[in-house]
Amino acid sequence: MKTREELQNLKRQWGDDPCWDLEETEGFEEYRDELMSFVKNHRVTRRKEEMAENERAANAFGVYRNSVDLDQFGGMLNALLSRLDEMEEELRRLRARNCGCTGDE
Repeated sequence: MKTREELQNLKRQWGDDPCWDLEETEGFEEYRDELMSFVKNHRVTRRKEEMAENERAANAFGVYRNSVDLDQFGGMLNALLSRLDEMEEELRRLRARNCGCTGDE
């Protein structure tokens, strides 16, 4: 069984170069859930840093964010895409019912 110190060293090494599936690291199977959580948190933090950097860069060129928050916009976009998928499926069902075909033709 690996020690907590070894686990922390592994996390640090991965953070310096996240080029492998950390949670699949051999010898650290008993820490898999913790490693998965660490990876998720790392990605969220990194994404927030990237967004902040992009905003700083945009502001440096005089481009400002609209009143709609980017996270809110992303959520709205995902909801719209999901609804579009539902509407396409409903259209396929209606066409199939009207023509007696499967809708895949």
